[in-house]
Amino acid sequence: MQGVANLTDNQFGKRNVHHLFCVTCGIKLFAHGQGPTGPMVAIDVRCLDGIDLDTIDVQKFDRKNS
Repeated sequence: MQGVANLTDNQFGKRNVHHLFCVTCGIKLFAHGQGPTGPMVAIDVRCLDGIDLDTIDVQKFDRKNS
């Protein structure tokens, strides 16, 4: 995997999920860990080339009230 050396791992709240950020630009690329209903992975598809966001079924997450 390319670019791993440019990632930093942050955890918040209960520290169950690893949020990986680019140390160069600060964008959150993806997350993985134990979510409220089991193991989870989240990818920021805005970081991927050729993705049309209007064609993706979005699952909204209310971080403030979770």
